[in-house]
Amino acid sequence: MKGLCYALWVFILLSPISCTKSTVILTLDHAAEIMNEKPDSAKAVLDSIKRSELRTRATRARFALLYSQAMDKCYIDTNNDSLISVALKYYSKQGTDHEKALAFYYNGVVYRNSGNIKAEVNALLDAKKYADKTNDSYIKGLIYSELARLYKTQRQYEKSIQLYKEAATEYEKVGNNTNIMFAYMAVSSSLSAIGKNLEAKNYSIKAYETAKQINAVQHIIRLGINISMQNKELYDYKIAEYLSVIRSHKELFSDDIYRLYGILYELNNQSDSAKYYYKKYVDNISPHTRISAGIISIIADLAKTTGNYKEAFEYERRYSNIADSINKADQNSIIQNLENKYIMQQAENSYKSLNKQYKLSRVIYSLIVIILIMNIIYAIRTYKNKLHCKQRDFESYVVQHETQYGNLQTQYNTLLKQIENYTIMNKEHRIRIAETLKNRMDSLRILSEFAYKYGASNPNKFYEKFHEHIVITKSEDDNLADDIIQAADMLNNGITSYLKKSYPQMTKLDLAYCGLISLGFTPESIRMIYNHTHMQSLYTARYRIRTKIRQNTTNIRQDLEDYILQISNILKDR
Repeated sequence: MKGLCYALWVFILLSPISCTKSTVILTLDHAAEIMNEKPDSAKAVLDSIKRSELRTRATRARFALLYSQAMDKCYIDTNNDSLISVALKYYSKQGTDHEKALAFYYNGVVYRNSGNIKAEVNALLDAKKYADKTNDSYIKGLIYSELARLYKTQRQYEKSIQLYKEAATEYEKVGNNTNIMFAYMAVSSSLSAIGKNLEAKNYSIKAYETAKQINAVQHIIRLGINISMQNKELYDYKIAEYLSVIRSHKELFSDDIYRLYGILYELNNQSDSAKYYYKKYVDNISPHTRISAGIISIIADLAKTTGNYKEAFEYERRYSNIADSINKADQNSIIQNLENKYIMQQAENSYKSLNKQYKLSRVIYSLIVIILIMNIIYAIRTYKNKLHCKQRDFESYVVQHETQYGNLQTQYNTLLKQIENYTIMNKEHRIRIAETLKNRMDSLRILSEFAYKYGASNPNKFYEKFHEHIVITKSEDDNLADDIIQAADMLNNGITSYLKKSYPQMTKLDLAYCGLISLGFTPESIRMIYNHTHMQSLYTARYRIRTKIRQNTTNIRQDLEDYILQISNILKDR
């Protein structure tokens, strides 16, 4: 009963927590869904979440990432990285490639707002590394565009153009026409800066057509006027249509409206009207820029065409003063740009170096895996070869056993009759020798049974039983040797005693081996009696005996069997 009450209390206490957690996750999911289309609404949804409800590292990281996205999309610039660092710290260790790409990108946005170009470049390069592993074309487009912007501000136009084109390609995959339009506009601007005016006009036209698809009025007018200036005639619309649209949407053009009026009237060959609006533009703009300086130069030229040289001289002098200040600013800008180029070059080189190290580590890891696999394959093949050899040895053993067991049985019966007929031998001794040989025959029969029982299905089990049997019967070898030596001496005129006297280096087993030869046992029969699984073991024993004989007899050339039988015949004749 107490246990049931405790479980009930735990359920009651944890239920609100679980519900709260589910609500937070659902809210975050909703904010993520509407982020691209309605970033202001997504921010409002995120603002509705109480910070105390973000109880886990995962929810805090996701909230930080989504809120950083919402602020950027709502054009709220922040140079404080305290929020995005929460997401970056979490996702850099355990996030997906997509989450890492987003975290590094919005970290770069914060650095952009603070003017830290080096940190921004590093963050964007990290973001690009992870984004390239994903299928998210939108985030790829954002990263490529931001890198392109940095190159453009440093007058590295070729790199800027390439990245803007790549960004446009990614935006096309997701049908984001607004960003496609901006990418085309940036390509056109960069192409104009390096004198590729025809190609620049083609990209302006692409941007213009895209702007018409999404009915971006401000950009339709600006791009149309820009193309008109390149063509030196009005493009697509008549002057009245351009003027009507601009007047209907004055809020979109702000202080630039007078400059646009001036351009349109100039293109329509209405010099006085053009000069009037150009003057209003330069009188209302501060500080002056390269564009305003160009407009002042145009006013001077228009004044010359109407013969008003005093006015032309005044605006020429004004242009000269503004141009000097702009040139000084440009010189400072050039120095700053060189520094920024150096920073970006360092960041790129660092990124390339890290990328090479990463690829090298992948290669090394792959080689290690390949070597490991090759070693495993080699070990498996070696094991299989050993198993095959063992199987082959077993099959050979079984075949030889079947053949030799019958021969050995015949030799055993013959020797038994000889012992029984040898009346000089003590009866008790005859019986002991017969029993010893009989036990050895029984031992061989057991091995034969093992072979038939385990050989076909489990050779390893056969060898296990074989070695167990050897351990059991090995203690009988000394007694068997004594009996064989005594039997050979009695039946073959003391041959083992002769060998012991002539060759004192011989051991008991050596003498027993020679005794078996003198009794007519073949090498295969002797191998079976001593439980040798390989003939090689028998050859070793034979080589050892021949070596000991040679130490005392230099003229031995015949086989060991022939030599033993020769000695047996000599002793018989005596």
